[in-house]
Amino acid sequence: TELLLVNTKNGKVFYKLILGEDYNITGIRNKPNSHLVYISAEYEYFTDTVLFFNFETKQVVGGMKGVGNSLCFDSSGTKLFSIQNDYVNYYFENKLISQIPIYSAVDLSITDDNRYLVVSAGNAVHLVDLNSLEIRASVTIFVNEQGVEHLVYTPDGYYSGSKNSIKAASFIIEMSVYPFDQFDLERNRPDTILQKIGYAATDMIDLYIKAYHKRLR
Repeated sequence: TELLLVNTKNGKVFYKLILGEDYNITGIRNKPNSHLVYISAEYEYFTDTVLFFNFETKQVVGGMKGVGNSLCFDSSGTKLFSIQNDYVNYYFENKLISQIPIYSAVDLSITDDNRYLVVSAGNAVHLVDLNSLEIRASVTIFVNEQGVEHLVYTPDGYYSGSKNSIKAASFIIEMSVYPFDQFDLERNRPDTILQKIGYAATDMIDLYIKAYHKRLR
């Protein structure tokens, strides 16, 4: 197995790393603020191996096993996230700190402001707070006869979305299923969703709060 390092300015290969037939490379990620490239690979019976390659010295300088794939760094390079089975692993300085249970996760990215880890999983996208490591909100998008629908919801049961998406959703409480309209007055709260995510302007949130109080009359 070969890994070609290419100069992005001239498009030329400046180094060829030969790992051997036992390796199958599954991903590669530059570590910010360093000379390291993290290479995720399958190796013999270890399917979640990561190698640390120094592109200045052109040497493999370390590695970890059992990390997972879809590697993702924050901008400082100290926080590393990966997907392993039904968990998102969080590493600080290459030490496993926590595992976040998120089923069917397939891809990771971090917002430019380092506020959220964005996890794509199944038909949903989850926003994970990088400080608390808790899911702030989730978004699901689907297509029906009326067109493209979206629904934003939080772990504590608040939601907001297009009209038809809300009609198609349900609450599950103690193994019983309830239609959303039974909780709509209390839980359909765009203002709460926007406050939890934290990007919306105060004026916009105030408008939604006023609309909510108007519905209560």
